[in-house]
Amino acid sequence: MRRPVLAAGGFALLTVVAGSTVAAGANAGTVTYEAEAPSNRMTGGARTVLCQRCSDDARVTGLGGTGVLTFANVIVKQDGPVRVSVTYTAEGNRTARISINGALPTAIDFPGTRGSARPADLTITMTLRNGVNSIRFENPTGAAPDLDKIVLAIDGPPPAATPSVAASQADPVTEVVRLVNDERRRAGCDPVTENDRLTAAARRHAADMASHRYFGHVSPAGDDFANRLRDVGYHWSGAGENLAKGQDSAAAVMASWMASDGHRGNILNCDLHDIGVAVAAGSDGELLWTQDLAGPA
Repeated sequence: MRRPVLAAGGFALLTVVAGSTVAAGANAGTVTYEAEAPSNRMTGGARTVLCQRCSDDARVTGLGGTGVLTFANVIVKQDGPVRVSVTYTAEGNRTARISINGALPTAIDFPGTRGSARPADLTITMTLRNGVNSIRFENPTGAAPDLDKIVLAIDGPPPAATPSVAASQADPVTEVVRLVNDERRRAGCDPVTENDRLTAAARRHAADMASHRYFGHVSPAGDDFANRLRDVGYHWSGAGENLAKGQDSAAAVMASWMASDGHRGNILNCDLHDIGVAVAAGSDGELLWTQDLAGPA
Protein backbone atom coordinates (compact mmCIF):
# COMPACT_ATOMS: atom_id res chain seq x y z
CA MET A 1 0.00 0.00 0.00
CA ARG A 2 1.44 3.40 -0.99
CA ARG A 3 1.87 5.93 1.74
CA PRO A 4 -0.20 9.12 1.31
CA VAL A 5 1.81 12.24 0.58
CA LEU A 6 1.18 15.86 1.52
CA ALA A 7 2.34 19.23 0.31
CA ALA A 8 1.39 22.64 1.70
CA GLY A 9 2.02 26.08 0.34
CA GLY A 10 1.03 29.61 1.25
CA PHE A 11 1.74 33.28 0.79
CA ALA A 12 1.29 34.49 4.38
CA LEU A 13 -0.86 37.56 3.87
CA LEU A 14 0.47 38.71 0.61
CA THR A 15 0.26 36.08 1.09
CA VAL A 16 -21.12 24.28 -11.97
CA VAL A 17 -36.12 20.88 -14.70
CA ALA A 18 -37.92 23.63 -15.83
CA GLY A 19 -37.36 24.38 -19.50
CA SER A 20 -35.40 21.20 -20.19
CA THR A 21 -35.29 19.85 -23.72
CA VAL A 22 -35.96 16.12 -23.39
CA ALA A 23 -37.51 13.96 -26.09
CA ALA A 24 -38.29 10.36 -26.87
CA GLY A 25 -35.72 9.15 -29.37
CA ALA A 26 -36.40 8.05 -32.91
CA ASN A 27 -35.76 4.50 -31.74
CA ALA A 28 -38.02 2.92 -29.13
CA GLY A 29 -36.51 2.84 -25.66
CA THR A 30 -34.33 5.96 -25.97
CA VAL A 31 -34.48 9.42 -24.43
CA THR A 32 -32.61 12.43 -25.82
CA TYR A 33 -31.18 15.35 -23.85
CA GLU A 34 -30.04 18.34 -25.91
CA ALA A 35 -26.77 19.96 -24.84
CA GLU A 36 -28.17 23.48 -25.24
CA ALA A 37 -31.29 22.84 -23.11
CA PRO A 38 -32.07 25.78 -20.75
CA SER A 39 -32.01 23.49 -17.72
CA ASN A 40 -28.37 22.54 -18.33
CA ARG A 41 -25.61 24.53 -16.68
CA MET A 42 -22.90 26.20 -18.77
CA THR A 43 -20.03 27.95 -17.00
CA GLY A 44 -16.68 29.43 -17.98
CA GLY A 45 -16.39 29.73 -21.75
CA ALA A 46 -19.13 27.18 -22.54
CA ARG A 47 -21.74 28.59 -24.92
CA THR A 48 -24.30 27.61 -27.58
CA VAL A 49 -23.48 28.07 -31.29
CA LEU A 50 -25.29 27.26 -34.53
CA CYS A 51 -24.60 23.88 -36.15
CA GLN A 52 -26.65 22.97 -39.25
CA ARG A 53 -25.84 19.24 -39.06
CA CYS A 54 -26.53 19.02 -35.33
CA SER A 55 -29.77 18.16 -33.58
CA ASP A 56 -31.94 21.29 -33.25
CA ASP A 57 -29.27 23.14 -35.30
CA ALA A 58 -27.13 23.86 -32.23
CA ARG A 59 -24.20 22.55 -30.23
CA VAL A 60 -22.31 23.65 -27.10
CA THR A 61 -18.73 24.76 -27.63
CA GLY A 62 -16.00 26.22 -25.42
CA LEU A 63 -15.61 23.15 -23.21
CA GLY A 64 -12.12 22.99 -21.77
CA GLY A 65 -10.13 25.17 -19.42
CA THR A 66 -12.85 26.80 -17.32
CA GLY A 67 -15.64 25.83 -19.75
CA VAL A 68 -18.03 23.26 -18.27
CA LEU A 69 -21.37 21.78 -19.38
CA THR A 70 -23.58 19.90 -16.92
CA PHE A 71 -26.66 17.95 -18.03
CA ALA A 72 -28.52 18.73 -14.83
CA ASN A 73 -31.74 16.70 -15.00
CA VAL A 74 -31.05 13.26 -16.48
CA ILE A 75 -33.76 10.94 -15.17
CA VAL A 76 -33.74 7.14 -15.00
CA LYS A 77 -36.06 4.77 -13.13
CA GLN A 78 -33.57 2.36 -11.61
CA ASP A 79 -29.99 2.16 -10.38
CA GLY A 80 -27.43 0.65 -12.71
CA PRO A 81 -25.47 0.94 -15.97
CA VAL A 82 -27.05 2.75 -18.94
CA ARG A 83 -25.85 2.94 -22.54
CA VAL A 84 -25.38 6.63 -23.39
CA SER A 85 -24.62 7.78 -26.95
CA VAL A 86 -22.80 11.13 -26.94
CA THR A 87 -23.13 13.14 -30.18
CA TYR A 88 -20.20 15.54 -30.54
CA THR A 89 -17.92 17.35 -32.95
CA ALA A 90 -14.15 17.83 -32.80
CA GLU A 91 -11.49 19.14 -35.15
CA GLY A 92 -9.07 16.47 -33.86
CA ASN A 93 -8.82 13.90 -31.10
CA ARG A 94 -9.99 15.38 -27.80
CA THR A 95 -10.59 14.29 -24.22
CA ALA A 96 -13.50 15.01 -21.89
CA ARG A 97 -13.47 14.44 -18.16
CA ILE A 98 -16.94 13.19 -17.27
CA SER A 99 -18.37 13.00 -13.76
CA ILE A 100 -21.76 11.77 -12.60
CA ASN A 101 -23.51 13.12 -9.50
CA GLY A 102 -20.33 14.74 -8.21
CA ALA A 103 -18.17 11.62 -8.51
CA LEU A 104 -14.50 11.73 -9.46
CA PRO A 105 -14.19 12.51 -13.18
CA THR A 106 -13.25 9.82 -15.69
CA ALA A 107 -11.20 10.81 -18.75
CA ILE A 108 -12.81 9.60 -22.00
CA ASP A 109 -11.09 9.99 -25.39
CA PHE A 110 -13.20 11.24 -28.33
CA PRO A 111 -11.80 10.65 -31.86
CA GLY A 112 -11.76 13.63 -34.19
CA THR A 113 -14.77 14.08 -36.48
CA ARG A 114 -12.87 15.90 -39.28
CA GLY A 115 -14.45 19.22 -38.46
CA SER A 116 -16.39 21.17 -35.84
CA ALA A 117 -19.58 20.93 -37.97
CA ARG A 118 -19.42 17.15 -38.56
CA PRO A 119 -21.17 15.28 -35.70
CA ALA A 120 -20.23 11.75 -34.66
CA ASP A 121 -21.37 9.43 -31.87
CA LEU A 122 -19.45 7.73 -29.07
CA THR A 123 -21.22 5.19 -26.84
CA ILE A 124 -20.34 5.24 -23.15
CA THR A 125 -21.66 3.11 -20.29
CA MET A 126 -22.69 5.36 -17.40
CA THR A 127 -23.73 4.09 -13.99
CA LEU A 128 -26.76 6.17 -13.00
CA ARG A 129 -29.06 6.14 -9.99
CA ASN A 130 -32.84 6.02 -9.73
CA GLY A 131 -34.19 9.54 -10.07
CA VAL A 132 -32.43 12.72 -11.18
CA ASN A 133 -28.76 12.60 -12.22
CA SER A 134 -26.23 15.24 -13.25
CA ILE A 135 -23.59 14.51 -15.91
CA ARG A 136 -20.72 16.96 -16.15
CA PHE A 137 -18.34 17.40 -19.13
CA GLU A 138 -15.09 19.36 -18.80
CA ASN A 139 -11.34 19.27 -19.43
CA PRO A 140 -9.34 21.65 -17.21
CA THR A 141 -6.07 20.94 -19.06
CA GLY A 142 -7.14 21.13 -22.72
CA ALA A 143 -9.99 21.31 -25.22
CA ALA A 144 -12.96 18.93 -24.86
CA PRO A 145 -15.23 18.06 -27.80
CA ASP A 146 -18.22 20.25 -28.61
CA LEU A 147 -21.46 18.55 -27.53
CA ASP A 148 -24.70 18.20 -29.50
CA LYS A 149 -26.77 15.82 -27.36
CA ILE A 150 -26.75 12.64 -25.29
CA VAL A 151 -29.15 9.75 -25.95
CA LEU A 152 -29.94 7.25 -23.19
CA ALA A 153 -30.88 3.70 -24.22
CA ILE A 154 -33.28 2.41 -21.57
CA ASP A 155 -34.38 -0.83 -23.22
CA GLY A 156 -31.62 -3.19 -22.16
CA PRO A 157 -28.16 -3.54 -20.62
CA PRO A 158 -25.25 -1.80 -22.34
CA PRO A 159 -22.48 -3.76 -24.09
CA ALA A 160 -19.51 -4.58 -21.91
CA ALA A 161 -16.92 -3.20 -24.36
CA THR A 162 -17.87 0.48 -24.09
CA PRO A 163 -15.91 3.04 -22.02
CA SER A 164 -17.55 3.48 -18.63
CA VAL A 165 -18.13 6.25 -16.12
CA ALA A 166 -19.22 5.38 -12.58
CA ALA A 167 -21.46 7.40 -10.30
CA SER A 168 -21.09 8.22 -6.65
CA GLN A 169 -23.62 8.86 -3.90
CA ALA A 170 -21.24 11.22 -2.11
CA ASP A 171 -19.42 14.27 -3.46
CA PRO A 172 -15.89 14.26 -1.98
CA VAL A 173 -15.43 17.98 -2.67
CA THR A 174 -18.59 18.94 -0.76
CA GLU A 175 -17.48 16.68 2.08
CA VAL A 176 -14.03 18.28 2.29
CA VAL A 177 -15.60 21.75 2.51
CA ARG A 178 -17.97 20.54 5.25
CA LEU A 179 -15.07 19.09 7.24
CA VAL A 180 -13.02 22.25 6.80
CA ASN A 181 -15.87 24.30 8.26
CA ASP A 182 -16.26 21.86 11.16
CA GLU A 183 -12.59 22.44 12.03
CA ARG A 184 -12.85 26.21 11.60
CA ARG A 185 -15.94 26.39 13.81
CA ARG A 186 -14.07 24.57 16.57
CA ALA A 187 -11.18 27.02 16.16
CA GLY A 188 -13.45 30.08 16.30
CA CYS A 189 -13.07 31.02 12.61
CA ASP A 190 -15.88 31.99 10.26
CA PRO A 191 -16.79 29.30 7.69
CA VAL A 192 -15.27 29.34 4.21
CA THR A 193 -17.42 29.65 1.10
CA GLU A 194 -16.83 27.78 -2.15
CA ASN A 195 -15.54 30.19 -4.78
CA ASP A 196 -15.90 29.44 -8.51
CA ARG A 197 -12.51 30.91 -9.40
CA LEU A 198 -10.65 29.03 -6.69
CA THR A 199 -12.50 25.85 -7.65
CA ALA A 200 -11.40 26.33 -11.28
CA ALA A 201 -7.78 26.78 -10.17
CA ALA A 202 -7.92 23.69 -7.95
CA ARG A 203 -9.46 21.57 -10.74
CA ARG A 204 -6.85 22.72 -13.18
CA HIS A 205 -4.00 21.76 -10.87
CA ALA A 206 -5.42 18.40 -9.75
CA ALA A 207 -6.10 17.42 -13.36
CA ASP A 208 -2.66 18.62 -14.48
CA MET A 209 -0.91 16.56 -11.80
CA ALA A 210 -2.95 13.50 -12.79
CA SER A 211 -2.36 13.98 -16.52
CA HIS A 212 1.37 14.76 -16.31
CA ARG A 213 2.23 12.38 -13.46
CA TYR A 214 3.80 14.72 -10.95
CA PHE A 215 3.03 15.95 -7.44
CA GLY A 216 3.85 19.43 -6.23
CA HIS A 217 2.87 23.08 -6.16
CA VAL A 218 4.87 23.91 -9.30
CA SER A 219 4.13 22.12 -12.58
CA PRO A 220 6.87 20.85 -14.92
CA ALA A 221 6.05 23.87 -17.11
CA GLY A 222 6.78 26.22 -14.18
CA ASP A 223 3.13 27.07 -13.39
CA ASP A 224 2.81 27.90 -9.68
CA PHE A 225 -0.03 28.67 -7.25
CA ALA A 226 0.14 32.45 -7.73
CA ASN A 227 -0.02 32.05 -11.52
CA ARG A 228 -3.05 29.77 -11.24
CA LEU A 229 -4.95 32.29 -9.10
CA ARG A 230 -4.02 35.10 -11.47
CA ASP A 231 -5.13 33.07 -14.51
CA VAL A 232 -8.63 32.48 -13.08
CA GLY A 233 -8.98 36.15 -12.14
CA TYR A 234 -8.89 35.84 -8.34
CA HIS A 235 -7.34 38.92 -6.69
CA TRP A 236 -6.15 37.96 -3.23
CA SER A 237 -4.68 39.47 -0.09
CA GLY A 238 -3.72 36.12 1.42
CA ALA A 239 -3.76 32.56 0.11
CA GLY A 240 -2.59 29.03 0.81
CA GLU A 241 -2.63 25.74 -1.06
CA ASN A 242 -2.81 22.22 0.39
CA LEU A 243 -2.02 19.16 -1.71
CA ALA A 244 -2.27 15.47 -0.93
CA LYS A 245 -1.79 12.20 -2.78
CA GLY A 246 -3.03 8.68 -2.02
CA GLN A 247 -5.87 9.34 0.46
CA ASP A 248 -9.03 7.51 -0.64
CA SER A 249 -11.71 9.73 0.93
CA ALA A 250 -12.51 13.24 2.12
CA ALA A 251 -12.20 12.10 5.72
CA ALA A 252 -8.79 10.56 5.10
CA VAL A 253 -7.34 13.60 3.34
CA MET A 254 -8.66 15.98 5.99
CA ALA A 255 -7.18 13.83 8.75
CA SER A 256 -3.80 13.97 6.99
CA TRP A 257 -3.92 17.73 6.52
CA MET A 258 -5.00 18.40 10.09
CA ALA A 259 -2.12 16.27 11.38
CA SER A 260 0.39 18.55 9.61
CA ASP A 261 1.23 21.99 11.00
CA GLY A 262 1.49 23.73 7.62
CA HIS A 263 -1.71 22.30 6.20
CA ARG A 264 -3.63 22.86 9.42
CA GLY A 265 -2.39 26.46 9.46
CA ASN A 266 -3.89 27.10 6.03
CA ILE A 267 -7.22 25.52 7.00
CA LEU A 268 -7.46 27.43 10.28
CA ASN A 269 -6.32 30.81 8.93
CA CYS A 270 -9.31 32.96 9.89
CA ASP A 271 -8.34 35.58 7.28
CA LEU A 272 -8.96 33.17 4.40
CA HIS A 273 -12.70 33.12 3.64
CA ASP A 274 -12.90 31.47 0.19
CA ILE A 275 -12.12 27.88 -0.83
CA GLY A 276 -11.78 25.73 -3.93
CA VAL A 277 -11.31 21.96 -3.76
CA ALA A 278 -10.66 19.36 -6.45
CA VAL A 279 -9.60 15.73 -6.73
CA ALA A 280 -8.45 13.71 -9.74
CA ALA A 281 -7.32 10.12 -10.24
CA GLY A 282 -3.87 9.49 -11.70
CA SER A 283 -3.08 6.73 -14.18
CA ASP A 284 -2.11 4.49 -11.26
CA GLY A 285 -5.50 5.02 -9.59
CA GLU A 286 -4.12 7.16 -6.77
CA LEU A 287 -6.13 10.27 -5.93
CA LEU A 288 -4.54 13.71 -6.13
CA TRP A 289 -6.18 16.40 -3.98
CA THR A 290 -5.92 20.19 -4.26
CA GLN A 291 -7.34 22.62 -1.71
CA ASP A 292 -6.98 26.37 -2.31
CA LEU A 293 -7.92 28.86 0.42
CA ALA A 294 -7.73 32.61 -0.03
CA GLY A 295 -8.95 36.00 1.11
CA PRO A 296 -9.93 38.56 -1.53
CA ALA A 297 -7.93 41.73 -2.01
